[in-house]
Order: sequence, then C-alpha cells, then structure tokens
Amino acid sequence: PSILYSVSIPVLDMAYKFVAEALTSWENHKTHSAHIDALIIKRTCFYFINNNLSLFYIFFWLRDLPRLRRQLQTLMITTQLMSILVEVGLPYFQAKYALFQAEQLNKKKNKNKNKNNKNMKTKTKMKDSEHEEAVKGDNDDAVEKNNNRETDLGDKSQTKRASSFPGEQTNQ
Repeated sequence: PSILYSVSIPVLDMAYKFVAEALTSWENHKTHSAHIDALIIKRTCFYFINNNLSLFYIFFWLRDLPRLRRQLQTLMITTQLMSILVEVGLPYFQAKYALFQAEQLNKKKNKNKNKNNKNMKTKTKMKDSEHEEAVKGDNDDAVEKNNNRETDLGDKSQTKRASSFPGEQTNQ
C-alpha cells in the first residue's frame, strides 16, 4: 500500500492541477493577478494535503513511529526512482521515437523516389531517331530566332547580333 500511495501522489497532483484551473476560471476573477493568487492557493492546499495526509494520519492518529519511518522511506525512494525514470527514460524514448519517425520518412521518400524513377524510365525509352529529330528541330528553331534578332544600329557598319545567352550581346 505504501508504494501504491507513493505512485498515486504525482498522479493526483496532475489531476488536481486541471481541477484547480477549471475551478479558478469559473470564479471569474476581475484581474489576472487575482486569478493567479486563487490558483496558487488552491494548488498549494491540495499539494500539502495530498503529500502529507498519510504522514499526519500515521503520526497523530496511529502514533506509530516505525510505520511512519517506513512510510517516509517508501515515499522518498519512490519519488527518487520516478524522478530518475523521467530524467533518463523520457529522453531515451523521445530519441527512439525521433529515430522511428526519421526511418518512416526515409521509407516514404524512397518509395516516392522509386515511383519517379519508374516514370522516368518509361519516358526515356524513346527511339534514338525520334530523339535526334526532336533535337534537330529545336536547333533549327533556335538558329532561325537568332537570325531574326539581328538589328542594324546605323553606326558605320556595326551590327548588333543577339546572343544565345540572355542579356549578352555581341558586336560584329
């Protein structure tokens, strides 16, 4: 029963935290500071009662000092073990979960990458002759556009010709 009580203390503390916040918000205080003060009073009272009630009961009602000693030892050891578990165990499991998420993301990326590679392979199965014709047609169009861009500047036989690079012009 002592270990169960020691474990129930933090659980009840968390539960009362939400209850105290709800009760304080229902009180509808005029100022934020009054709201905070009421919340602090509620949480402090519950924390004191929750953590020390069994000790007061054993000491003042039962008057059993050996049992009080065992109860204190159990409370302190259980609290320390739970603190160590949270301090060491929580970061460990968070790191494991982060690795798991990263692996899932990599699997998803690889799956999408494989789909894209299959699509690219089907597109690149074009016959060589069709590819050469397409390239030749593109080159002919580019040469024709270039020739159409020639302009006469009117200066002593200088002609400005459009370059194949944007913004670059060559003088002839």
